[in-house]
Amino acid sequence: MLTSIKIRIDLPVDADKSWDPVTDFKKHIEKIPGIKYEMLPYEEDHTNCVEKLFELGLTNVINPEQYSEALGTPYDTRTDIIYTIGKYLKRIILADHLVIVDNYIFWGENKKESYTNFILDIFRDYIPKLQKITFVTNKRHYDKELHNTISEGFLNVKKHISIDTKFSDNFHDRLWVCGDRGIFVGTSLNGIGQKYSLIDYIKREDLSAIQSALRAEKLI
Repeated sequence: MLTSIKIRIDLPVDADKSWDPVTDFKKHIEKIPGIKYEMLPYEEDHTNCVEKLFELGLTNVINPEQYSEALGTPYDTRTDIIYTIGKYLKRIILADHLVIVDNYIFWGENKKESYTNFILDIFRDYIPKLQKITFVTNKRHYDKELHNTISEGFLNVKKHISIDTKFSDNFHDRLWVCGDRGIFVGTSLNGIGQKYSLIDYIKREDLSAIQSALRAEKLI
């Protein structure tokens, strides 16, 4: 019985050298007894484009200069902001544990029903995909009542989700991490839309350093 397999081999070509990798490949493969092969036209593989975005970050893939997306401006509506955040969340929430580092997410001055509903509207579609959410925030800006209200809203979406809150003074930027993917957010959730802010993916090497720092403080 004959067995056929299909493989793809990308051979590098250096235009400045006379060496022909295709000819060299043929010489080697034709030494295999009974082998039959066909040289097909080259087709560029785009399947790893998304992975490249997460590995290198949007900034480096599109432009070597900074090119983050505007997350919130004084001219954006609440719907605009939720939509923009959602584009990023759906690409990073591929694991079941989301870590949100935000020093002001439970700030006492945010005690407004509209703010709580805004938080829930951002995460409502993604809570069912998670088993645990860890908030890392600053204790000086922490309001227990607001924390309980937001937590109750999350639990109303998914009854058995685990919600953990830790405190640290060692993180300035707003960081959202899920498994081996993450984003940075230019302002705390309570400030989005008040001034210009940006959102972008975190590079894999930076993400690894962030996770190591979180583990070192026993925050995750």
